[in-house]
Amino acid sequence: DRRLAGLAKKHGFSYTRYADDLTFSGESMDGAHLIRKSASFIISKEGFTVHEKKVRFLRQGRSQQVTGVTVNSILGLSRKKRRLLRSMIHKENQSPTNEKHQQKIRGLIAWATMLNQQQGEALLRQVKFQNHGTPIL
Repeated sequence: DRRLAGLAKKHGFSYTRYADDLTFSGESMDGAHLIRKSASFIISKEGFTVHEKKVRFLRQGRSQQVTGVTVNSILGLSRKKRRLLRSMIHKENQSPTNEKHQQKIRGLIAWATMLNQQQGEALLRQVKFQNHGTPIL
């Protein structure tokens, strides 16, 4: 991590890692290609392998997602994931299934709220099913 963070800083990029997902963020596409090549070298020297199918260059103006989270100018769930969650809430409101499924939905709403409070609160306002004594968030 220190070597990769140093590489990113040297070229004006930021570096983050979540488990085995590495992200370099910056302005220059030329710099991104240089970092890609240098990072691959560092990663292999440390005894790891780059999963080539997971390597992506995400340009500004397009959806930029890291570990399923949209990280463009506004952090949060993608539109597709928010629609899916709203659909789950609607179905549960119409025909409640069980407490475990409702807890799953509430957990997803809590995750959305952690990423983007406004998005999470909007989803929570749609919930009509019973709480079963479990804290909402």
